[in-house]
Amino acid sequence: MWNSRKPATTTTWLKTQTRALDPAFSEHDYGVGGFRDFLALFPDVVHPVGTSSNDITVAAAPAAAPPPACGDGTPMEPR
Repeated sequence: MWNSRKPATTTTWLKTQTRALDPAFSEHDYGVGGFRDFLALFPDVVHPVGTSSNDITVAAAPAAAPPPACGDGTPMEPR
């Protein structure tokens, strides 16, 4: 769905694509009042970068750093 060649897009375009993939999608099912609030639930996936007319422009969040590893290279487990 996300076009990696397009660094940013509007929330309107993103919601349209989401609804195309799942016509039953509703951000209200996630306990928020709007799509922008829904996107705010996922700051590690998408973040606002500006505005376009009356819309917000968003971009994919930078890749998260890998979790710390033990001396043998295996991921550390939470305590």
